Amino acid sequence: MTRPGEGFWVQANTLLPGSIAERLDRDPARYAGSLWLTLRRPTVLNEMPLQPGSWTIGGAQGMRVGGVESREHAVVIRAVDTTPFSWMETYRGWRQRGRWFGTWHDQGFVLLNRGRGEFVSLNDRPRTLVVAGVQLTWRELTASGLRVRRGDRWESRPGWMDDATIAFVRAVPESTFRRDVEVEAMRVRRGER
Repeated sequence: MTRPGEGFWVQANTLLPGSIAERLDRDPARYAGSLWLTLRRPTVLNEMPLQPGSWTIGGAQGMRVGGVESREHAVVIRAVDTTPFSWMETYRGWRQRGRWFGTWHDQGFVLLNRGRGEFVSLNDRPRTLVVAGVQLTWRELTASGLRVRRGDRWESRPGWMDDATIAFVRAVPESTFRRDVEVEAMRVRRGER
């Protein structure tokens, strides 16, 4: 349960015929439903310094940073990682994700600054090749959240990258729970195509 005055947003998207959307806009309908939600805790699985040429091995996986480039609005990290690959494990993963709730976006790379207690998500552009049971992935990781808006201009966050590391994070499920929701007049907001 949330404390008074607090809460969380849950958003659902659906495609409706125009006539139904117009009717819901004029005469909002009552809505009752059950939501299944999963609380996930981010867990760092591997972390390494942002030094070109550094190689880190964690378990059977390894990663090497090839280069770090600062651009006007972003930082680009080029890296390669290796991991054992099994088609059977991949198939099992697909089967487990077949349930009607869950997410494919439960892991990824972040820039982590432990001193400031902050992280910035990295956009990943991977290219993958499997050779003799080893998956090789060349990555271009881009962080664009390293600037803040001050008045009418963007400013860099001084010193943020000095203590930053690259981390591989997985959202580990802590609990799954159900909430019954009732809304007297559900409003429909039209999205952009």
